[in-house]
Amino acid sequence: MNNQNSVVTKAITYKLLTGSLPGKASALLEYILAANGLFVRGQREGLEVLFPLAECEVRGALAKACPFLRLAYPPVEQELVERMLALARQARHPGSAAPVEILFYLAWERAAGRWRLLIPSQVQEVYSVQPVPDLPLECEEGFTYGQVLIEIHSHHHLPAYFSSTDDRDEATGFRLYGVLGNIFEKPQIRFRVGLHGYFWPVRAEAVCRLPAGMVDLNAESDLNI
Repeated sequence: MNNQNSVVTKAITYKLLTGSLPGKASALLEYILAANGLFVRGQREGLEVLFPLAECEVRGALAKACPFLRLAYPPVEQELVERMLALARQARHPGSAAPVEILFYLAWERAAGRWRLLIPSQVQEVYSVQPVPDLPLECEEGFTYGQVLIEIHSHHHLPAYFSSTDDRDEATGFRLYGVLGNIFEKPQIRFRVGLHGYFWPVRAEAVCRLPAGMVDLNAESDLNI
């Protein structure tokens, strides 16, 4: 990487990939032009990604970029995934048997060397769920939303997919997002990384250990991770 080819604009850099990728990102968001297209790179504590925005042939002396997702911690334990599924199945509208969506946060607890499952204060509806703004994470002192690396919400009878509402709600920040679907019959899960409004699908195996019977809807995708 030739630093003379970098232009820094606040928290964003623009770079030409003329060699190997440096070990550390120089900005919150890096646009990288490589021989095989335009890529974006992000790095935060515990998580680093590089993925394509537009794949094409760029002729000349540029090097090729290889997409990756690097999670610095072990995958989320199967037991935590099972617990989220059980809580999603139990989520009901007050005074009704109607199932509602539920939102989960996962943060790495450094002192204990494990993932911590957090359930924020939230407004739950049949087809939507939103955290209550400006409230601390419920019953979990010492954690902030900024420490959350993985955010997962549930659908009940609907498949695991990201809606246009999800795209809007997840358009800021940098973390992994997941959605549970079809939870009462044949549970599904789908993950993606969100980097300041850019999204890239990732396989569940890069994030967590799935219980028997749960289907990763990205398992058959042509992903380079």
